[in-house]
Amino acid sequence: MKKNLLFLIFILLIFAVSCNNNINEQASFDDFEIETSKNLETSETSDKNYQDETIGIRDEDMDIPGVAVLDKSEPKSFKETFLFEKNKDLYPKVDGSTALLPLMAYIRKNALGEELEDAENATSCTKTNEAWYNLSNGNADVLIVGEMPGEVKSDLKNYISTKKEYHKMKYAPIRREGLVFIVNKNNPVESLTKQQLIDIYTGKITNWKEVGGEDAVIEAFQREEKSGSQTIFRKVLMKGIEPEKKEVYYYPGEMDGLIDVLASYDNSNNAIGYSVYYYVTQMYKNDNLKLLKVDEYCQVMTQ
Repeated sequence: MKKNLLFLIFILLIFAVSCNNNINEQASFDDFEIETSKNLETSETSDKNYQDETIGIRDEDMDIPGVAVLDKSEPKSFKETFLFEKNKDLYPKVDGSTALLPLMAYIRKNALGEELEDAENATSCTKTNEAWYNLSNGNADVLIVGEMPGEVKSDLKNYISTKKEYHKMKYAPIRREGLVFIVNKNNPVESLTKQQLIDIYTGKITNWKEVGGEDAVIEAFQREEKSGSQTIFRKVLMKGIEPEKKEVYYYPGEMDGLIDVLASYDNSNNAIGYSVYYYVTQMYKNDNLKLLKVDEYCQVMTQ
């Protein structure tokens, strides 16, 4: 039964994303997809390669033999929008990433026929890393989640080597995500190149005056290793280059914690960090921050 539910909810995911009328009730996901195409992504490929390259999830990225398998099947369409309305007990346990909570709520709304506010109140998650563990041990039926962090992948490989029975996973790309870099609104720097960002996070560039700013030490914040945004940061920007290790203070455990520290840190004008586009522009927007242009692409905060 759970396998069938897993397949159905993946299909429902595709349906929910494509429902422009429902999606436009809140901030526009269509605008979000257009804007993120100019942010740091794994590649700028055509639609036919979208599933394998643009989203950055490939078989070799999540290859845990017998556990994680890319679902390349075509989604089926459903005439009935409220798929689980007549039997809400069949709705699966959904978990995932913080930045995807709005999408989880829309899926629940479309699946159960609930009001959006009720669906939002009933939606929660344990964050990217814990969500993958929950799916592997049976505490979640389906995830709406970012890519599996490297540490989680290693843990699961070790886990299945000692277990005769485990929950197999099937995953399918459904959305692109933009990685954005954030500074205080009073920082005069408006743009950086990818190489400058790499140099900042490896400690080669340590002062804002080296990139056109004021004479001030750059305070570069990261996320913890098992977070979804750190996984994107390592894969999309660093690409195998190891970032500089710093004190634990520079690795906020929560996504909102990173944004808060950039806005209120004692030397906040000197700080830089990153997040995913939708979270920082819609879910936890802070007027004291601005998004940097990367390689001359302009990212404007949604009004």
